Amino acid sequence: MPNFRVKKLAIVGLGMIGASIAKAVKKKLLADRIVAIDRSIEHLRYGVDQGLIDEQVDRVPKDAELVAFCAPIASFGEIIESVEPHSGVFFDVASVKTPLTEALSRMSKGSMARFVPCHPIAGSEKTGPENGQERLFENSLVAITPLAFTDKDAVAKVEQLWSAIGAKTLRMSADEHDKALAVTSHLPHFLSFAYMLGVDKKLETLTGGGYRDFTRIAAADPELWWGIFQMNREELLRALEKFRLDIDALEEMLVADDHEAGIRALADAVRRKLG
Repeated sequence: MPNFRVKKLAIVGLGMIGASIAKAVKKKLLADRIVAIDRSIEHLRYGVDQGLIDEQVDRVPKDAELVAFCAPIASFGEIIESVEPHSGVFFDVASVKTPLTEALSRMSKGSMARFVPCHPIAGSEKTGPENGQERLFENSLVAITPLAFTDKDAVAKVEQLWSAIGAKTLRMSADEHDKALAVTSHLPHFLSFAYMLGVDKKLETLTGGGYRDFTRIAAADPELWWGIFQMNREELLRALEKFRLDIDALEEMLVADDHEAGIRALADAVRRKLG
């Protein structure tokens, strides 16, 4: 793979993911200049003060070769309208891909073709640029979900960026992505939030590693995650129905005091985890 470098990278949304991209790009000297746009003045000041970005801007510069959309999908329409016309390559980091098509419809055909839908499967329950990590994407997987009209050269350029900061990429359809993430990411977050709704804080003195592991993600941003649940609503509801059937089956084994069936079910779960 040829050495990757751009003259200017623009980051829209300097939260944890945006800051992590900035840190990784800075560390590996992959851009001559990094600029950022964000509704939070505090985020931008932090980025400049800490050397994550070279400049805070009000609009995406026309000469930015690469533009990373790290803001919520809900704001994409407004951002896209402010960007046009633009000749750069765009990519996003949203964890739900199918709704992106509607936002992209506001772009010109040329810009739509240069927009590469992405989802880095890496992150934290923590938010804000102060939680950015320069090695966040190392050995992580980035799902690339190009559309039928997505330009191949644009896809290759974005894949080069992810590879340069240590990530592996996998191309798949938006539907495949959203079905998979409903099970592997959105459902676990949903269950962790639901579990915490029934926990008495007085019991926390009697908790251990299992409690900490299971509830860590319940500390995530509620607005961000409810938006994700809504955007992937149908697939999440399907995943919840499957989970409901599984937990009902385990409950029936416990009610019937069926030792053998219970052990078989738990052993099957262990095999799936370790296999």
